[in-house]
Amino acid sequence: MSITTQVLDAYLRAQKGLIEFEDLDANNCRVSLPLHYSAHARVELAITKLSRDQFLLTDEGQTVAELRNAGHATGSRVLERLREIIRIFKVDLDGISLVRMCNRKDLGTAVHELGEAAKTLGDAYLMPRDKEADPQIEETIKDKVRTVFRSSEYFYREDQTVPGKIEAAGHRVDFYLPPNGSNGLALEVLINPNKLQAEAWGFRARDMKDANAGLQIGFVYDQVSKDLSRTIITSIADIAVSSAETTFLAELLNKHQISRGSA
Repeated sequence: MSITTQVLDAYLRAQKGLIEFEDLDANNCRVSLPLHYSAHARVELAITKLSRDQFLLTDEGQTVAELRNAGHATGSRVLERLREIIRIFKVDLDGISLVRMCNRKDLGTAVHELGEAAKTLGDAYLMPRDKEADPQIEETIKDKVRTVFRSSEYFYREDQTVPGKIEAAGHRVDFYLPPNGSNGLALEVLINPNKLQAEAWGFRARDMKDANAGLQIGFVYDQVSKDLSRTIITSIADIAVSSAETTFLAELLNKHQISRGSA
């Protein structure tokens, strides 16, 4: 037996042991997959046999419920964005439920892809930080930003919520300069962001800009941010500087015609 066959057989036996099934009646069952939205919530699917060759698979609204319970808005615009994300898995939304129709031949693949669709949404919206940012490092960088604002006489606000077009409740940012006859600025200090965090800020940046004409988005990131995260951050930001280059922040504020706010 080849090593590939040994590994594959061992993996399939393990997967079979991890998957839990519950027959509800002759045509309905539930499947609990070894995939998690978080440390405690497994992805669960309901499967209905509609005919000899047709099956309906659904998460019964579990994924959207997980987002709601985590405090995410789940209005029509957000649901449309979720629909776009899961389309690659041939999965759609019916109300708040992820759904997939398939024939008998594709049933195994459909179960896997619906589980992957649910897990992908969980990773995009519920993934925790790799580790908590060091509060001392974060505060040191914020002090550098405050020094630039004060020395250049920008009247800033801290810990402000900026409304978005999709997320009407808004997105909290570390620093905000309201527009006052010029461009406003929402600026966030990021400490070693991972790829998902950087992508999440990409969504927030677009959402805030769509809802606020003239709003500029800025990031000050620490030196240890991974290359990929820095690439994502700089591609979505109007202003992006490392914590070692905050002396250039005043020049960038002037270049982007950022309002000095109001006292």
